[in-house]
Amino acid sequence: MIGKILAHRYQLIEKIGGGGMAEVYRAFDQLAKRDVAIKILRQEFVHEDDFIKRFQREAESIATLSHDNVVTIYDVGEEDDLYYIVMEYIEGHTLKQLIQKEGKLSLERSLDIAKKIASALNHAHQHHIIHRDIKPQNILVGENGEVKVSDFGIARTLSSATITHTGSVLGSVHYLSPEQAKGGFTDEKTDLYSLGIVLYEMLTGKLPFSGDSPITVALKHLQENFDYPRDLNPEIPQSVENIILKALEKDPTKRYQSAEEMLYDLETALDPERIDEPRIQLQSIGEDDDPTIIIPRFSENIGQDHLQTTYTPQSRKMKKRKFQKRVFPVIAIFFIIALSGIFGFQYINSKFKVPEIETPRLEGLPKDEAIRQLNELHLQYEMIEQTDPVVKEGYVIKQDPNYGGKMKTNQKIMLYVSLGKEKMAMPDLFNKDQRQASLLLQQIGFKEIEIKEEYSDTVPSGNVVKQDPTANDMVRPEDTKVTLYISQGKKTFKMPNLIGLTEDEARSVLLKYGLEINMIEKEYTSEQEKDKIFRQFPFSPGDEVTAGDKVDISISLGYPKEAKKVMGDVLVDIAEGETAQIKITIDDSRGKNILWKEEQIVGPKYYENIELVLMPGMQGTINVYKDGKLFRMKKINYQ
Repeated sequence: MIGKILAHRYQLIEKIGGGGMAEVYRAFDQLAKRDVAIKILRQEFVHEDDFIKRFQREAESIATLSHDNVVTIYDVGEEDDLYYIVMEYIEGHTLKQLIQKEGKLSLERSLDIAKKIASALNHAHQHHIIHRDIKPQNILVGENGEVKVSDFGIARTLSSATITHTGSVLGSVHYLSPEQAKGGFTDEKTDLYSLGIVLYEMLTGKLPFSGDSPITVALKHLQENFDYPRDLNPEIPQSVENIILKALEKDPTKRYQSAEEMLYDLETALDPERIDEPRIQLQSIGEDDDPTIIIPRFSENIGQDHLQTTYTPQSRKMKKRKFQKRVFPVIAIFFIIALSGIFGFQYINSKFKVPEIETPRLEGLPKDEAIRQLNELHLQYEMIEQTDPVVKEGYVIKQDPNYGGKMKTNQKIMLYVSLGKEKMAMPDLFNKDQRQASLLLQQIGFKEIEIKEEYSDTVPSGNVVKQDPTANDMVRPEDTKVTLYISQGKKTFKMPNLIGLTEDEARSVLLKYGLEINMIEKEYTSEQEKDKIFRQFPFSPGDEVTAGDKVDISISLGYPKEAKKVMGDVLVDIAEGETAQIKITIDDSRGKNILWKEEQIVGPKYYENIELVLMPGMQGTINVYKDGKLFRMKKINYQ
């Protein structure tokens, strides 16, 4: 594989890592002239649909995210049975390698890394993506201290099924949440549990749960408490230990409910008023009123000792209290039902005497028409709206009871009304490369994508400036046209001529174009009168510039002392009655071809008081043009 070129641009240089599903290479992007990381699906899985879908899901998951602490995806592709993802290359180490090298990390560094991971998770969760495999091996730490969350290979959107399928438990066992170990429902709080373990390991150099086999470790996540972090590292402040304890609650409802909430505690953990707060007490195993029965997913042969219960006198008292709590409400409910039966007999009896009618057929009708028919029949209804891939929005999908049967008037009928095809949140494409954004939209299912271009002062050329629909709008991909506005970079225009203007006049001109004066120099010169601009740099008149560019100007302090004004004259000797277009220019120390007069004359004319500015030893020239051609030149000497 080393030396192979993918997509005619990515040359594989060296293998830098790998896992059970893919291998990772450092490569050189010959087009963008930069190093990239390329993840390639292992060959044994290229014909396995499940692995291909999981691999593609990783690309889709990362592509919807744009965050400083999430690895950026540049490209995805498939070539000769090679499925690959092109990502930014981070020069550094995994967090696991750092922990193995240093044993444990400092408090400040651990909190900094944890905050960046929490920020990345908060961004992912806001885009309805849970990672499900947060562990130090999937956290990249760059040489400059940057932190990136990677490997979204088993990530799921919250709108997708989040229950582990086919009896397999996804995720690394030492960082597995209790609900993952049970193969149950997973959500954002699953990632926060794993982050709590990562923080525990950074600060102590140890894992909270370990064992001889994956089953043993998984059972400890479910059944056992861990050593308090401060018992292993007394330098940990109580406020920081409390963050770990709350994140590692076995009951998800007692954990942090969002990454944003956990991030706030991480950011304020070292505040003086928090640093010595009371310790959170771990829930004793067995306090749960409804203990979970573990059905192992790693093996068929787990000893029965895991399911046995030990009874003590204290536990018998607890069971007696539980029995009383459960029996008394049952007796009360039975008593209420009995009274209801006595006093409701006549009502029930009258109910049976209500006339029967045939249940109307409402399926396929517009919602308003179905309601009109029910009102005419004096039937009550309850309406449930739900998405449907076939039935048009606003039409009845089904009804309960079904049509054709008998029902009593005033009886309720359930209407299931279509919201149309399922909607999804429009991804945020701002500042993404045009190809990356278009590829993501196509993968999601958008079929009509229009590209428009416009100038932008802030977004690099080739990236998305804005989009329609906007990010997080709820849309149906197959029915929605997307317009991407792609940046052409800053708009360019010609640099205006400032020569001969005063400073105030120049500022007024530059303001109209969004340009600025950078430096001002003043010196004596014969090129311009006092207080007039005689030079501009680095942009000469007519150069291409963009808004925000700055220009230096040089302003005249007046003519040098040795400069002298000399008056000249000239006779334009043409025939009597002849009409001619005359232009008179001068060459002196101020420059060449300086226009002095331009007019139409009839017959000969004498011009006087033509002012030239000359330096010692310099000779000036008066040039007369007749009908566009040089007619006469007169030399003027310094006197």
